[in-house]
Amino acid sequence: MTKSTAKPHLRMTKLLTVVMGSCILLSPAVLMADEAAFLAIYEPFIEKYKALADEVERASWEARKTGSPDAFKKKKAARLAMVKLLSNADLYSAVIAMRGDGTITDPFVARLARVMEETFLPVQTDRAAVEKEVELEIFFEQTLRNHRIRVDGKELTTGEIRRILRTTTDSKKAERVWKAYMKLGKELDPKVRELVDVRNRIGDKQGHYFRYRLYLARFASKNFYRFFNLLKQDMHAPYFETKKEIDKALAAKFGIDVSELRPWHYGDLYFRDAPVTAVSDLDHLFEKTDLVSLARGYLNGIGLPCDNIIKRSEISTTPGAAVFPYRVGFDSAGKARVACDVEPTALGAEDLFQSLAKAVYRENMKSDVPVLLRRPPYRTIDECIGSFAGSVVRNPEFLKNVLHVDPKELQKLEETAKRTMRWRAFIRASWAQLLMRFELKMYGASTRDYPNEWATFVEENQGITLPDGEFRYGFALVPEILLRPVSHHCTLMGDLLAEQLNVYLLREVLEEDTEQRPSFAGKPKVGAFFRDRLMAPADLYHWEQLVRERIGGSFTKDFYLRRIFGIEPTPVAKPTLHKPVRLDPDK
Repeated sequence: MTKSTAKPHLRMTKLLTVVMGSCILLSPAVLMADEAAFLAIYEPFIEKYKALADEVERASWEARKTGSPDAFKKKKAARLAMVKLLSNADLYSAVIAMRGDGTITDPFVARLARVMEETFLPVQTDRAAVEKEVELEIFFEQTLRNHRIRVDGKELTTGEIRRILRTTTDSKKAERVWKAYMKLGKELDPKVRELVDVRNRIGDKQGHYFRYRLYLARFASKNFYRFFNLLKQDMHAPYFETKKEIDKALAAKFGIDVSELRPWHYGDLYFRDAPVTAVSDLDHLFEKTDLVSLARGYLNGIGLPCDNIIKRSEISTTPGAAVFPYRVGFDSAGKARVACDVEPTALGAEDLFQSLAKAVYRENMKSDVPVLLRRPPYRTIDECIGSFAGSVVRNPEFLKNVLHVDPKELQKLEETAKRTMRWRAFIRASWAQLLMRFELKMYGASTRDYPNEWATFVEENQGITLPDGEFRYGFALVPEILLRPVSHHCTLMGDLLAEQLNVYLLREVLEEDTEQRPSFAGKPKVGAFFRDRLMAPADLYHWEQLVRERIGGSFTKDFYLRRIFGIEPTPVAKPTLHKPVRLDPDK
C-alpha cells in the first residue's frame, strides 16, 4: 500500500500504536485484514452514530439553557433514533463474531471493536424497555429543569433555592423552602416506580439492574461491593465524629439546640457539600472575584490553557434552574465548551474549575482517536480531573498564591480552609455511599417501600432524620438516581484517585518531598503530565489499566484516607475492581 492510497485508519493505527505505548511492530498485512473485516462494518455505522450524537448534544445544550418543550422534544427524538441505530442485532452479532473468532488481531482495532460492542449491548436486552427508559428520563429531566416553588410570595428556581438554604440563618425560612421543594417528590413517585420497573426489565438477563450496570463498566461486582464496604467501614466512625462538629456549628448559625437540627439546616437540599458556618465560611473571599479570570489564570498557569473554551462557553452569574450546576459539551465544530451557573462563592468557584478542567480534558484528547473512543474511559477519570481542579479552591496555598488573600487574614483562615476541605470530603463520601446503597436496594428488591428505605439510608449514611410522610420522597427528585443511574460512586472514586494523583505528581513529576497539600499553581509540568498521559489516550485503555500504566500503581483508597483524614485504611485483598472478560449478554 502506497502512502497516497493508504486509508486514514491505517495511518491512524500506526500513530496510536505509539500513543498506546505498544512495542509491537504491526505488519501492513495484519492491519489490512483488520480493515477488511471490521472497517466495512464500523465506517458506515460511525457516520450515522456521529450525526445522532451531535443531535443529542445540540438538543441537550438547548434544553439545559431554555428548558423549552421543543428542545426536550428534539432531545427525545434524537435519543430514540440512537436507540434504533444501536438495536441492530445483526451488526451487533457480527462484531461479537469477529471478536470471538480471532479476525481482529491489531490491538487498537480490537479496542475499537470492544467499545463498539459495549455501545450496542444496552439496547440488545429489550429495545422497547430502553425506549421507555429514554422517554421517562426526558420527562424527569424536563420536570426538574422547570421545577419552581413559591415561598413568601416569590417564585424560586432550583439555583435560588440552593442559595437560600446555604446562606439563610432563619430556621423557619429554611424549613419553608426545603419542604416546598420536596413536596413534588410524592407526586413523582408513581413515575419513579415505573422507571424502576423498566430498568429492571432491561437488567433481567443479568438478574439485577445494578449488577448489570456494573457489568457494562466491567466491574467485578464482588470486588466492587467489598471495596465500598471497606471504605464505609474505615470512614463511618470518623464521619459521625466530624458531623458532631458540623452540627455544633450549624446550631450556632441558626441559634438553636443541636437536638433541633433538621434536614433543612444543612445548607443544601440533600447535604452534599460543606455548609457555610462561622467556622467554615470561605465565601466572602470570592464575593468580589472574577471567577472566570481566576479559573483561566490557574489552569493556564499549570499548563492547561482554557481561553478558547471560555470564549465558546455560556457562563452565567445568576442562580440557574439547571438539573446539574454545569454541563460539559461540544459546539457545532466539535470543540469543547461548558455551560455553568457561577455564583461568587467557594462552591461556585469549585463548579467552574471542575467544568473547565473536564472541558480541557476533552480538548486535549488526540485528534486521531476515532469518535467512538473520544471520551473518558470511565466517569471515574473524568471525575478525578474535575475533583483535582475543583478541590483546589479551598486549599490554603491556593488562597495565598492565586487568590492573594492578605497574609494576616490567611493566618486566621488557614484552619477554616482545612476544616472545610475535610468536611467537604466526608460529606461527598457519605452522599455517594447513600446513593449507591439506596440504588442497590431499589433495583430488583422485593420491598417497594422506597420512602422509608430512603429515610433509613439517609439516617445510616448521613446521620440525618427525615420528617414522616410526604417529605420522605426526596429520592424522587435526585437527578443522579433519575438520569445517571448507578454512576454516582464515580464521584467518590474520582476524589480517591485525585488524591492518589496528587501524591504521584509531587513525588514523580515535580520530585518534591513534602506532606503538604499543594495547589500546583504555576507548575506547567503538571499540565504536561495531564495532557500527555491522562487526556491524550481518551478511551484507548480500560480506566484501571490507564491508572496502572500512567500513574504507576493500582487504584487505591489509601492515599485518600491517610492524607485527608489521617485514617489507616483496611487492606484490600484484591487490588483490581474490574473484570477483564469479554462482554456477552448470554453468559
